[in-house]
Amino acid sequence: MKTPILVAIALMSGTMAWADDAGDLAAIRALYAKIDQGKPVTTETVSFADESDPLEGTLVRRSYEGGLSAIKLSYVAGDHGGTDQSYYFKDGELFFIYTQDTTWHFAPGSTDEKPKTVDTLIESRYYVRDGKVIEALQRSATTSEDKKLEELIAKVENKKLSGDPRGAKLIKRGAGIAKIKTGEEALKFFATEEE
Repeated sequence: MKTPILVAIALMSGTMAWADDAGDLAAIRALYAKIDQGKPVTTETVSFADESDPLEGTLVRRSYEGGLSAIKLSYVAGDHGGTDQSYYFKDGELFFIYTQDTTWHFAPGSTDEKPKTVDTLIESRYYVRDGKVIEALQRSATTSEDKKLEELIAKVENKKLSGDPRGAKLIKRGAGIAKIKTGEEALKFFATEEE
């Protein structure tokens, strides 16, 4: 088992060092913090929309010093929700995925004159090592007061997910979207992506 000091030395040296799961999680969190607190060196945005299908969104690619990068995919596929997916890389290797899925439906008793919705936000975190999820966490909140959704979810404890098949799909998606340079490429990717 590597100690936190060895993990920190490996991170400072710029190598992706994997220890045990606890050490790996600490290393992943440290890399994430570098991106979260860092200033991007470059930023590229790709927008895409399919007029024949209710799919539209953006890919924002940011690169940071030390071989770090992040891609945020934001899209809506229909009119009752949207998704933000953030993919984090070190030297092209995916190490973390953070998703926020938002859905809404009309509340009971809602009318055209007084529309009211019920909104749900689900946050998921996937810690990745060698192309596989080593830990997945999720939390969710639902409210009819949409302005309080972020406040509510901040109070919810993350729960460990086991056997979540979405993690493998997101890892594959992360590899695919990392290559997208144009809106046309994005639409082609999503049209051929396996469900």
